Order: sequence, then structure tokens, then C-alpha cells
Amino acid sequence: MNEFIAVLPTATACRARRWWCGLALLGTALGGGALAAPPGPAPDQQSACQALRSEYREALPQAQVCEPKAAASTCAASRPLALEDACHCQVSVNPARTQQLDRLLAEYKALDCPPAPLFCNRLCPKPDAHCGGAAAQAPRCGAR
Repeated sequence: MNEFIAVLPTATACRARRWWCGLALLGTALGGGALAAPPGPAPDQQSACQALRSEYREALPQAQVCEPKAAASTCAASRPLALEDACHCQVSVNPARTQQLDRLLAEYKALDCPPAPLFCNRLCPKPDAHCGGAAAQAPRCGAR
């Protein structure tokens, strides 16, 4: 049985709200319930996904530390800006510092955590491979 709930409008509802009726009928015709979402992840999975997102956010700045005077570019790799990003925006990182990010990303994918929001709602800038930053701070990938 389909996990979606079918919501079929009445004839009166169709006359009053034609746009809603069209969406409801289209959703039903496509095999799912109209305007109904699939069930979300289990609560324990949600907390595991949230913990991985937080740990990734904390690890990302360390992966962006670079060496401005190195012979090879220390910002040649890129990784997701955020694990839950539906747009899959990337940022430049130091290839020598990606192990923790890669481990967290693999765990996140293994749990099949959902993106938030469910659709991409912006354009992503190209990752900036420049190594720089303020004199008082460690140089970072993408900093100018």
C-alpha cells in the first residue's frame, strides 16, 4: 500500500479553489497522495543527523586552514558547505585536512539524512581556492 494519503477534493471545493483541485488531482494521478508528504525519518535518526550536521559545521573551519606560502595550492579540494544543503554548495578546503569532513559526510549519507530545505532555493558561488585572511588569524581557504 502506498505510504501517501490520498486527498481528493469534493466538487464544491473544486469550484471554490480550482488551483487546489488541480494539484490534488495531479498528485493522485501521479500515484501519490495530493499535498501529502512521505513520512519523515525516525526520531533517533533525526537526532543522529542533527549531531552529524553540528559536528560537520564545527570541523569545516579547521579544514579550511591553509598555507599561503606553500608551493602547491593548499585550497585545491572542495567539500559541501553544509551536510543538509539541498543545493550542494561547495567551499574550498585544504586537501590535507579533509579526513574528518569525509568521515562525517560518509556517515551522513549512510543514514540517508534528508536535505533541508527539500529543494534548492539559491545559486551557489564557485569555491574560492585563494588562501588568505586577516593577519591576526590563521589563513583560510576562500578568505580575502
